[in-house]
Amino acid sequence: MNKRSYLVALSIAMIASNISPAKADSFAEQTRDAFQPVMEEYDIPGLVVGITRNGKHEFYAAGVASRADNRPATPDTLFELGSISKIFNVTLAALAEERGELSLNDTVAHHVCADACSIGNRLTLMDLATHHSGGLPLQVPDNITDVDGLVT
Repeated sequence: MNKRSYLVALSIAMIASNISPAKADSFAEQTRDAFQPVMEEYDIPGLVVGITRNGKHEFYAAGVASRADNRPATPDTLFELGSISKIFNVTLAALAEERGELSLNDTVAHHVCADACSIGNRLTLMDLATHHSGGLPLQVPDNITDVDGLVT
């Protein structure tokens, strides 16, 4: 992920954090007003912003998922997040630890295969959070298609 991509993602996160949850009926308008200038400035073809408020999910979709066929972006569109997803994953893991739902000292095996396997020399969630791979490859090989294959 290049520097520009990080800046765009950071801008989007900052804008999203300022969308007022108090005005449920204006979510689409607030989101459009906040993100349309960013889309124009950075030539972003499409985006989807989602929030969950009081157990209710709301989405705002704008632009296209593909410029090639002009397919519109929808809440089901998959976007390549690149390395920025690490921030979200680690933040959620830290929140889960704070709530007592997991421990970053747990092994990956505990969560992937209920302790019935050995993965990466007792690799912990903290190892993953801090990018300490414990000898695992940086990317999962293409022929790995399920948890059992990953464990093997």
